[in-house]
Amino acid sequence: SRSEIMPYAFGYMMSAKVGTGLVAEIGAMRITDEVDALEVMGISSMTFLCATRLLASFMVLPFMYLAAVGAGFFASYLAVVQQIGEVSSGGFFLIFWMFQNPPDLLYSLIKGMAMATVIVIVGTYYGYTAGGGPVGVGTATAKSMVLNTVMVHLVGMLGTQIFWGANPRAPIGG
Repeated sequence: SRSEIMPYAFGYMMSAKVGTGLVAEIGAMRITDEVDALEVMGISSMTFLCATRLLASFMVLPFMYLAAVGAGFFASYLAVVQQIGEVSSGGFFLIFWMFQNPPDLLYSLIKGMAMATVIVIVGTYYGYTAGGGPVGVGTATAKSMVLNTVMVHLVGMLGTQIFWGANPRAPIGG
């Protein structure tokens, strides 16, 4: 079901692109003493570098997530109904809505945003605490990717248990 697959795909892409990018960017700022320069100027580097990125993710990512879900819905419709042509439009939507409903989309969005929040926090933490030159930034980037991959699964599992319990209405099995 898309309520399960989409948050995980979103989490993996966020981890790989956004999470590691945050580590590399903030880590590079840390090892070139830009973070210390902010502190010397009296600017809270934690607020300036980390909180602003978290706020930006809250502003942008819900729309990106919903656009990705919409594109996934549209692509599956095009593939099944238009390209293959063995299923009618009505049959597609009958089965489509049989296994999901509008609250599922909201729950899926909440799961995706919970994953995004964890990914941004992990990325900014590893970037902010990076040290040891470029090799240290590379190591911090790799560590953040590993932790984010695990956290995507933990947050996803927790979200499924909270929203759907033991029955996520996945159309598998007999």
